[in-house]
Amino acid sequence: MPDIKIIPVNGIRTFISFCKLPRVLYKDMEGFAPSLDVERWTLYSHHLNPHFKLVEAQEFLAELNGKYVGRVEAHVYKSDINPVDVSRHQFGTLDAIDDVNVVSALMSAAENWLRVRGASTLYGPFSPSINGECGVLIDGFHATPMIFMPWHPPYLSRHLEELGYTKAKDL
Repeated sequence: MPDIKIIPVNGIRTFISFCKLPRVLYKDMEGFAPSLDVERWTLYSHHLNPHFKLVEAQEFLAELNGKYVGRVEAHVYKSDINPVDVSRHQFGTLDAIDDVNVVSALMSAAENWLRVRGASTLYGPFSPSINGECGVLIDGFHATPMIFMPWHPPYLSRHLEELGYTKAKDL
């Protein structure tokens, strides 16, 4: 088992790395179009995005051999907020290299963080909320990118399924 370190995002340096990681991981993959950095900073900032007033959240980075190789975000809605037909405990912003061990380590970090906060079921990926990018791309990897449509390499959905995650619905 490789020595994968999971690092909580807790400062400006790890926050910027978290925001730009897809640009680093997927830069040479056909079909990938990076988001604008400033848009990602606004989307994931707990101070700038009003979504984070509704949730308690924690972002994580995976490090392998001194390089960041994945990320995930976990959040739980405050007790007075009950999303319709889904758990209050959710994950999103999942990106990683083609290594099921990295995806497993990231999802374990999110699951453990959410379990401490009462989770028995997780929903996602919502990045960072259902009002943003939802789901995992499973087809159309070479299509022209669209706003609010996530882009993931083909292996990511396979790794999630290998870890026991199942599709709730097609989007």
